Amino acid sequence: MIKKSTRGRPSVKESEEKQALYINIWTTYHFLNKTQFELAEMFNVSKMTIVRALKWVDKELLKLPPKLLLRGAIFAVKERLKRTTELFEKEYKKENPSIRSIVELNREIRNDQTLLLKLEDLYQEKFQVEGTLDTGKILEIITKEKKA
Repeated sequence: MIKKSTRGRPSVKESEEKQALYINIWTTYHFLNKTQFELAEMFNVSKMTIVRALKWVDKELLKLPPKLLLRGAIFAVKERLKRTTELFEKEYKKENPSIRSIVELNREIRNDQTLLLKLEDLYQEKFQVEGTLDTGKILEIITKEKKA
C-alpha cells in the first residue's frame, strides 16, 4: 500500500520526480562532499528537504529503482567533472601555475571522464537496450571507481 502524504502532496514513493531529486541530492552530497547548505542553494530547496533526502535515500537505497540511481550517479559525476574542470582552468590561467595541481586536476578529470563514460554506457545498454539492471551492480561500479 502506498502511503499518502498528510499535506496533500504526493509522498516520495509516489513521485518519481521527487525520488530523482532526492537521489541527485544524495549522490551530489557523497560524490562532491558538499555541505547541506551548499546543496540547499544548488538545488534551490530548504535545508530540511536536504536532510529528508539524505535520510530517505540512506534508508531506501537498495529498494530504489536502478534507473534513477544510475541517473543520479551520472548527474553527480558530471557536476564533479564541471567543478574540477573549472579549478583546472583557474589554476592554468594563473601567472605562476602549480604544476603539481595541474597534473592532479588533470588526473581527476580523466578519471571522472572514464567513470562518466562507463556509467553512460551502462545506462544506455541496460535501460535503452536490455531494460534490466539491479541496484547492487550500480553501487558496485560506483564505489569501485570512486576508490580507484
